Amino acid sequence: MFDRNDPVGAMAYKMGELFAIMVDEMNREFGEARGRAAAARAVARFGELRGSAIRQAVIDAGEELTFENMEKYYDLPPNNGWDADTVIENGVLTEDTRYCPLAAAWRALGLEKEGGIYCGIDIAMNQAYMGSIKFERPAIFSDGPDAPCKMVVTKLPD
Repeated sequence: MFDRNDPVGAMAYKMGELFAIMVDEMNREFGEARGRAAAARAVARFGELRGSAIRQAVIDAGEELTFENMEKYYDLPPNNGWDADTVIENGVLTEDTRYCPLAAAWRALGLEKEGGIYCGIDIAMNQAYMGSIKFERPAIFSDGPDAPCKMVVTKLPD
């Protein structure tokens, strides 16, 4: 059950502030194009690291690389810091998020554009974990002041 006071969510909020401020400073120092590009590369690298580690944990456990096992071996502690629903059917993961502590931090700072670069982690993690995927983001928090986020990840044949 969603809890805005969840400790993992509170930590994510703080890390969201840090990330957005870092990107803002990188933009100021190097220019927006270079700052954003460097941040996007760092997020992709971090996502690949996390997704690969989860993949290895699943393989080491002798289990199949499924979305269910990605969640089972996820690298964050169980928490209620996000208000989200995840549905996995026929090799397709659909996640609808109504509250994200990271996005809440970016909105509070007025740094949605800078913070939103972090959302690239979803595609990087899923590719590193699953391999060939189709990734869709039909909605994202930056679509409006109270906009939700939605992602759809489909496992493709190798």
